[in-house]
Amino acid sequence: MIESPQSAPSPERPSSRTMFLQHRVAKHLRTAATFTTVVACGSASAAVLFTPVNMVVPANINVETLAVGSAGSVVAGWDINPYSATSLTWFNATGTGMLRYPGVTTGSAGNLAGGTSVGPSGSYGSGAVTVGLNPGNWQLNGSNYFGFRFVASDGLTHYGWGKMVVGATITDRTITELAWETVAATPILVGDTFGCPAAYRDLDGDGFGAAASGVIAACAPVSGYVSNNTDCNDSNAAINPNTAWYRDTDGDGIGAAVNGTLVQCTQPAGYVLAGGDNCPTIANTNQADINNNGLGDVCEFARGDLNLDGVVNASDVPLFFNAWGSAGPLGDLNFDGVVNSADFTILLNNWGTTP
Repeated sequence: MIESPQSAPSPERPSSRTMFLQHRVAKHLRTAATFTTVVACGSASAAVLFTPVNMVVPANINVETLAVGSAGSVVAGWDINPYSATSLTWFNATGTGMLRYPGVTTGSAGNLAGGTSVGPSGSYGSGAVTVGLNPGNWQLNGSNYFGFRFVASDGLTHYGWGKMVVGATITDRTITELAWETVAATPILVGDTFGCPAAYRDLDGDGFGAAASGVIAACAPVSGYVSNNTDCNDSNAAINPNTAWYRDTDGDGIGAAVNGTLVQCTQPAGYVLAGGDNCPTIANTNQADINNNGLGDVCEFARGDLNLDGVVNASDVPLFFNAWGSAGPLGDLNFDGVVNSADFTILLNNWGTTP
């Protein structure tokens, strides 16, 4: 339940950032249930975007992009700016305003109770907040809720709310939650997400999201977010729960399906992303296949049998020295990318051998 302006916040002790984000969203989904009667009379769209954040004040904030910076010049399209080294003062971009406590028509942002409507009928202002015990006053050592209006990228006015945790002094403050109504000119209730389910950011665009990348509550589809929280690597589209890993028995970084395949998100020991090893029993990082028959040369020919006559002998020597210093596969018997004396040693050691 949303804390009243006079109540102290319940301590939150997340074991990880991911658990924290999931806990915050779950809490607000439960909170929405407590306002069922009010919601029925409010917005019918419920296109609310809710995001747990960690924005230390002072901060210039773009509500839509969640970009944060120490100055407006570094945050394109910033909307709200809580600042000041000695107080909590709100400075707002054109068209933006902080909702005053209901019934108050002067001053700055009020500390709002859960369920307060933030919409066109409210009174908005800016400036320093008042710390005290009266209704609407901001509280130390507690959670404070604020409402705001801003002009979104569509050029229209939207309404939102946020939560700011204040410490022992008014200069110890962090915004931990932001929510806004995506339908212009539509009121939103403080603390409410309208029961919208959690959506997880999908940074790599593979269709799988991760709470560590970002969590919002959204009743409508939001670009860049998905309903699942199953991606173990949200920076690589090739790695997700549908990823096939191939067993790499020879340790050359290339696996083969014939040796085993596992489909899972995290990389299993002994398995790699790359498949199709043309000689899975002998390490061959360059996958040389001089006759293009699909079988790696190291499996088909003795190492050093450059003319492919079935034996390493004197007829291979001229071919070897013609390739000396090159980066091609012919003659590069140790697969280090260049034909040199190390490869000639391998050829001599294999003298007279056959596959």
